[in-house]
Amino acid sequence: MFLNSLEHRGIESTIGDASAYGRWLVEQYGATSSGVDVTEQTALTLPYAYASIKVLAETVAHVPLQIMKEGKKGAEPATNHHLYEMITTMPTDRHTPYHFKDTLEAHRNGWGNGYAEIVFQAGKPIDMKMLYPNNTHPRVHEHTDSVVYAITENQGGTRVLPASDVLHVSGMGFDGLAGYSPVQLAKESIGLGMAIHEFGASFFAGGATPKGIIETETAPNTLIKFIQEYKQRYGSINTSHETHILPKGMVYKPLTINPDDAQTLQTLKYNRTEVAAIYRVPPQFIMDMEFNTFTNASEMDSHFFKHTMIPIFTNWEQELNRKLLTAKERRLGYYFKFDAFWLLRGDTAARYAAYHQALQDSWLTRNEVRLMEEFPEREDMEEVLTPTNMQTPSDKEKTHGTPAPSDNTAPVVKALAERMVSNERKTLAKIGENISKGATFYNHKYPEFIKKHLLPIAIMVEHRLYEGLEAGDFMEKFINTYIDRQLGQMKESIGDVEVSERAIINLFYEILGEEK
Repeated sequence: MFLNSLEHRGIESTIGDASAYGRWLVEQYGATSSGVDVTEQTALTLPYAYASIKVLAETVAHVPLQIMKEGKKGAEPATNHHLYEMITTMPTDRHTPYHFKDTLEAHRNGWGNGYAEIVFQAGKPIDMKMLYPNNTHPRVHEHTDSVVYAITENQGGTRVLPASDVLHVSGMGFDGLAGYSPVQLAKESIGLGMAIHEFGASFFAGGATPKGIIETETAPNTLIKFIQEYKQRYGSINTSHETHILPKGMVYKPLTINPDDAQTLQTLKYNRTEVAAIYRVPPQFIMDMEFNTFTNASEMDSHFFKHTMIPIFTNWEQELNRKLLTAKERRLGYYFKFDAFWLLRGDTAARYAAYHQALQDSWLTRNEVRLMEEFPEREDMEEVLTPTNMQTPSDKEKTHGTPAPSDNTAPVVKALAERMVSNERKTLAKIGENISKGATFYNHKYPEFIKKHLLPIAIMVEHRLYEGLEAGDFMEKFINTYIDRQLGQMKESIGDVEVSERAIINLFYEILGEEK
């Protein structure tokens, strides 16, 4: 077997490259201590090995991959770049982006390497062709000392491609050429799982457990036909519990076997966890819910994203950057990026809470949030909201007659308005309809109350915000204007006087704008 395999591969390509020869030795001997031959194809018959590879491949496949352009206003999808259409719509003439990424990542997790030939036209990538990992072998060229890829064609013969023409997403490896096959490195664990399943299948096919033995003094060589008929009648799982009818002279003696002696179920559970750990996939991702809780499931989601998928995304991105982009394009700020936001979207309540915080902290606009939820933009949602009262600067300009100051005075101005309204309403309620007492309040008592609470704010505005603004002048104008407005309403009845926090806040910024 060794010589035949060596002859099939070729003496020169195997012996002439020590690292390739080492990889070849690992790949050839799939036999394990459990007696099961493990290859990349047969490993997929183990349910949780298949599930682990499928989880990683489909996660890479469904996360959007785009070419980005770094600019003065941040990074944006480079929709005008010639690679944008190819990478987002048709990476090959046979595959969708999902299928392309899914297949390459499955190859990487099975064989340790995913390969695709890059097709160029006028120096630009225009297409990619999937290469079979077991037919593609990277090696160092003996004359140029550069990395090349020897590809064995299905029809026979070999062609050699330079490294620049092959997109190579590799797994862990130590020679800088190719990744090692996880299946072969972990073949004992995978082989044990396959052996357990094979044992289980034959176990149940034979009636699950031997129910007893038959004693007889008849010579064994005369019982061949009886044995065949007996196995056919009682040897399956469907007939093993029926009443056994034996010829005269034969005695059926039942047996009892403790299932815990074999520890089959416990071994199967351990093996399932072990294989998931090889691929760094959380147990619940392969439907192992034995120790699953709401808390640790959420933590494992985060762990899977940070410690499993981020390294895989980085591996893909760096290979795409160096193989599909020129040095000039990289200097201009072009790069490939997986939009990992889609893995962190969370449920509806969590997303909406995050959006609310982002809007309050003024680093997202409402239109940007709508786009994330795939809603159309609206013309009135393009501006960033302020964190205090969720109004845009233009809204404040319309409301106050002048833009709000650059420093955040809104909380203290709102506090002033609340005190004024509280005092004014209580006093007017006590006065009742006595216009004379109302005039005394507005002309003598109330101005002193306003001055007391407005003074610290006016001083803050003078010293911190506006050079040349006099606190005294500002206070006098504010108090006189407000008192005149209130007295103007109290011509016939105190009940006509309107007291409003919004009116006070508007007046504050109106006077502030005039004093500036």
